[in-house]
Amino acid sequence: MPGKGLRFAVGIVVFGSLAYLALSGVMPALQGLTAWMSAALLSVFGVAYSQGALVFFNSLSVRVIPLCVGDIEVAVLAGAIFSTEDRAKRERVFGIAGAFAFVMMINALRIAATMLAWQAWGAGAVEIVHSVLFRATLVVAIVGFYAAWYLRDVLREKLKLGRLLTEK
Repeated sequence: MPGKGLRFAVGIVVFGSLAYLALSGVMPALQGLTAWMSAALLSVFGVAYSQGALVFFNSLSVRVIPLCVGDIEVAVLAGAIFSTEDRAKRERVFGIAGAFAFVMMINALRIAATMLAWQAWGAGAVEIVHSVLFRATLVVAIVGFYAAWYLRDVLREKLKLGRLLTEK
């Protein structure tokens, strides 16, 4: 029987690949959802709406391409969460659902921030802002969410213990 670490790594690849294939099958819907969420955020700052995979904000428009929907991040997180053997299956299912919601929100924020930067600073700044935000959200979404999901029980117990120790 392979070690726990090897099973975890293989699980990420296998289950992450399956999740990626499943998400690829609904790509137009994911593009539309991402565009709609981005437009909803941008509507606070001006006239914004979406139409399919297009986001319109004031005089700007962008197409949400498949790379922008977060399917890779969700697939990696789904593989990692599903492969975490020391968590109950129910907890893993909720973790995957939470990962999906979190990644979708991060992507919508990233797209909205990029469009706001475009409007404020022009097209020259967009490439830098987009590149930095894209790479940063990859790390934040995958590492940050998994760490928060995995460690939340540990943190909850420490907080509970801290309250018990301070109560008299």
